[in-house]
Amino acid sequence: MQSLGSARSIVAAVVTNFSMGLLYCWALFAKPIAAELDVSLTTVGSIPSLSLLTFTIGINLHPWLARRFNIKTLTILAFVAAAIGVGAFAVAPSVPTILVGFGVVFGLSSGIGYGLALQFARSVSPPVSAMALGMCVTSFALTAIVLAFIVHGTVDRFGIQTTFGFLAISLLCLGGIVFWLASTVPASSAPPDVRVFSMLPPVSRIMTISLAFFTCCFVGLGVLANSSTLLEAFKVSATDASAGAAIFNAAYIVGSLFGAPIAEAIGGKKAILGILGLLVVAFCGAILYAFPSSGWAVTAVSACALGSTASVFPVYLGQVFGKPSVAYLFPRILLFYGFAGFLAPWMFAYLFDHTGEILFFLCISLFLAAFSLVLLRLRRPGLTGQAVSSQKLHH
Repeated sequence: MQSLGSARSIVAAVVTNFSMGLLYCWALFAKPIAAELDVSLTTVGSIPSLSLLTFTIGINLHPWLARRFNIKTLTILAFVAAAIGVGAFAVAPSVPTILVGFGVVFGLSSGIGYGLALQFARSVSPPVSAMALGMCVTSFALTAIVLAFIVHGTVDRFGIQTTFGFLAISLLCLGGIVFWLASTVPASSAPPDVRVFSMLPPVSRIMTISLAFFTCCFVGLGVLANSSTLLEAFKVSATDASAGAAIFNAAYIVGSLFGAPIAEAIGGKKAILGILGLLVVAFCGAILYAFPSSGWAVTAVSACALGSTASVFPVYLGQVFGKPSVAYLFPRILLFYGFAGFLAPWMFAYLFDHTGEILFFLCISLFLAAFSLVLLRLRRPGLTGQAVSSQKLHH
């Protein structure tokens, strides 16, 4: 019975994150929505920025909700709100509707849903808990891979408005499955009420890591939201560029699955330096050589960098500040994800719309990656994680 309960919890975690992974599919919808509403890409470019910001708020809101509502109620809240946010555009297509519906309501519910998926994964017994967490995080990126092969034909046949209606109905159906599975999850899987601020290290000791984290998020989320536009700028055909979101999310999965084992094997700092180094090489190549292969390289490396934020960085935080501190520090660093998510997609769309080129975004990304690389390389090791944990225990 315990193994059956664990299996159901894993399935619930995967289905929940797969549903909320619609957040990473904006590149599939941007051009059809702009065409439907007869507006520029810049006009709708702020929507993924807003949705990523509200997603971050939702993640940080989830622990508070999980301590006040049982998991079935929280499932209903997350999925119904997500369906309303997506379905609003199907009912009344307009810029304000997609801005509030997808940007605010769905973004917020997606963040709550992501936390809910982790809550399901945490309820699994230790022998398979690592596998459950890996599958949970990875499934968030699978949505764009699957929809990349479905959305284009659906939009051509039914239109983007009806497509959003289909997506809203699908969210409700998937929510029903998760609600049924939720009965197997113990109440103890809710996160504990912890006062995190007393556990934070001095700002100067974590800002270097935060800047590297922000850089990976900035380039990754900027490319994700505009993958088709970026690839077409490198002379990739429109048909091939439509698969950009799928390729991005496949590379994202690679970064999220293999990042942690690599960081544990060679050290988190070396792993992050390697990621930043790859970003510098990829963006230098893209600036100097405008070939289709350069566009694909930027897409893949940016996706791996974004995937690493959920795998490499928690490992590095544990190595520097001690494993017990990760649960308190990582949610704080995630605020930079929200900031990058708000800034990068909008900046990419704005610069492209006003210049007709992606060169400026490439240069900004190259500067961030190079600056973060140098700063992290020069950073002194300081206290080890074990020493930090010991110091906190004595306090």
